[in-house]
Amino acid sequence: MKVCIGVLILILALAAVAAVIYRFCGKREKQRLQDLYIFIFYAVILYGVMSFTKMALGEAKKNLFNSFYDMEVATCIHYGGPMLAMTAVMAFLHGRLLKNEFVDRFVMLFNSMFWFAAMAVFSVLGEVSNRCIVISMTAAALISLLVNIFYKGKIEYCCRQKVKERLLYILPVVMLWVVTVFIFEPNQLLLNNLGEFELLPYTVFFVITVSAALLITCIYTLVSLYVLSDRQLKLFGALLFGGVFAGYIQANFMNGEMKNMDGTAQDWDLGVKMINGVVWCIIMLVSVFINLLSNNKKIKKVCPLICIYLCLTQAVSLTYMIVSFDFPDREKEVLITKDHALELNSRNNVIVFVLDWFDQQIMDELRSEDSEIDTNLADFSCYHNTSSCYAFTGQSVPYMLTHIEWENGMSDEEYAEYAYQNGTLLQDIKAQGYSIGVYTENYLVTKPAKELLINYSERVDIKLKYVKTIATMSRTSKYKMAPFIVKEKFNYTTSDIWQIAIINNNVWPQNDDIAFYEMLGNGLSVAKEDTYSGAFRFYHLKGAHPPFDMDDAFNRVTDDIWKVHDGNQLSQSRGVLKIVFEYIQNMKNLGIYEDATIIITADHGQNLHIGEKSDNPEEFDLTSSPILYVKLPNEHNDQVRYSNAPVSHTEFAASVISVMGGNVSLYGRTFAQIPEDESRERGFVFADGTGKIIAKYRISGDVNDISSWHKEE
Repeated sequence: MKVCIGVLILILALAAVAAVIYRFCGKREKQRLQDLYIFIFYAVILYGVMSFTKMALGEAKKNLFNSFYDMEVATCIHYGGPMLAMTAVMAFLHGRLLKNEFVDRFVMLFNSMFWFAAMAVFSVLGEVSNRCIVISMTAAALISLLVNIFYKGKIEYCCRQKVKERLLYILPVVMLWVVTVFIFEPNQLLLNNLGEFELLPYTVFFVITVSAALLITCIYTLVSLYVLSDRQLKLFGALLFGGVFAGYIQANFMNGEMKNMDGTAQDWDLGVKMINGVVWCIIMLVSVFINLLSNNKKIKKVCPLICIYLCLTQAVSLTYMIVSFDFPDREKEVLITKDHALELNSRNNVIVFVLDWFDQQIMDELRSEDSEIDTNLADFSCYHNTSSCYAFTGQSVPYMLTHIEWENGMSDEEYAEYAYQNGTLLQDIKAQGYSIGVYTENYLVTKPAKELLINYSERVDIKLKYVKTIATMSRTSKYKMAPFIVKEKFNYTTSDIWQIAIINNNVWPQNDDIAFYEMLGNGLSVAKEDTYSGAFRFYHLKGAHPPFDMDDAFNRVTDDIWKVHDGNQLSQSRGVLKIVFEYIQNMKNLGIYEDATIIITADHGQNLHIGEKSDNPEEFDLTSSPILYVKLPNEHNDQVRYSNAPVSHTEFAASVISVMGGNVSLYGRTFAQIPEDESRERGFVFADGTGKIIAKYRISGDVNDISSWHKEE
């Protein structure tokens, strides 16, 4: 926020200086432009110059404010000195030497063209990158020059007599946009998912969204009133109303059932997309007709009335939600921290890596490209015929940590509470003298279970980033409101929402494998005083899960809102395997690898290629064959030992407790106790986070054979 203010102050101060120079250098006998338009013109020029500079430095995809990591006095001097000289010369030439009429008309045209483009881009994307600014300025300058040369007709702008008429036209439309995109949809999303985001301070969130809406309303309204020409104002209002109204219809009536907000790509048939696109085109054309082409005053009143009605409807609905909502007691909440994440025991260690979405087929493809993977896993047994019990993280992770089955109708939050209340796995691990470190998303472990961990804290200090909150939450609104053909451009995950928060540095970085890799750069350590007989560490990493924001060189690759999927699954998967191998190498360096038990698995997979072999691939697109590699203490192999035993996550708890010397009979059989030739039926449930079962399967053979999957009615 400080950076944004610093950049704005620098630009506005220099623009004010340019306006003053223009005023004192202007020829008094000639009628000159108002100071406001000169100020706006130079502010845009200065902003564009800074954006061009940042673009040349390789930051084209970022906006100007994100391009500055800090704004210090030295920064102002480095940029301010040359820019002051440039604007002073331009303002002097503008005021004294150039032909007044032509240049002044160009200034008005340029201002209106640029702001029309900038507001349109921001309305759609939620931000305007340095590249967009430079392109918009260049286009505005060229179009303004051509219009100025070839069009000699009068271009109408705002005058005192038109202010009321223009205000009554544009204000309701802008209000509908900001109320829907910046207030109603973000607040509704957070309230409906507060189980996952209960640690976010809702009052602060609400104030940010409302204040942002008021600020944007003021900017859009003032620019529309005083900068845009009459025709631009009518066109902008028509397009904005048509887009928001179509988005409202999309969000409430056309989306149908959406998948979890975990980065999973939605998929619609081409026919559905075409019908959806036709509906959008009709709404946009009707809006243009009503606002631009129709001369009927009664028809023209339709749009403002619709805007007012929808604003009031959403305001009443949100007020009711807030008043009736049972907010959690934040004082009772705890956070999962980084504590002891890289600290192990000198004697006994049980290490579990849960690589989200990492299907066996992904591993097979990576192995075919890189033989080093098998070399690094030579001491492991690979269970190639593994199934998860559930299709999503919200059920899989609590099940692995409790061995308590999900029951039909339970939401993710309800299941987590139920599982940790009734499961005793963590208690049994602690009873064996092991310290327990579980590093996962906060909502996947409830408070009673967290109190068993060595890495939790009751000191919750969370603030929200103002600009990041606005950008991220408006993006979630547009994802819900966008037509099917471009909806995936605004895809997001729960981790994107968590990134609006500023949490103390000791909190575990959820879904951020690069952050874990950077932590690992400091190396593992062994506890100096072993107050525990062993260490149990459970690392839930993002793994192969979309959206793909990391490559195999640990670079972040999703910094452009219009390219949600800059990365790819195989590159991200190679990267997370490098993290695992680096961790293992650290254990070897410390001499604690030999006696350790290491399990590398996934909470679920996704059989994309298997599903393609079916006559009905859409029924099998979320069947699961997660990777499972197990190294037991003192196990050595020349190469990976492959097993086709029909195992599942059902054997996870027994396998863990068994190497700790606990009571295995409480949890059934271990992975190693399942014979390869056993005829066994395994279950798989595909249920969403609300508890609704989408599909259930029985697996009667090899999970890699689609004929083994039988969908239950």
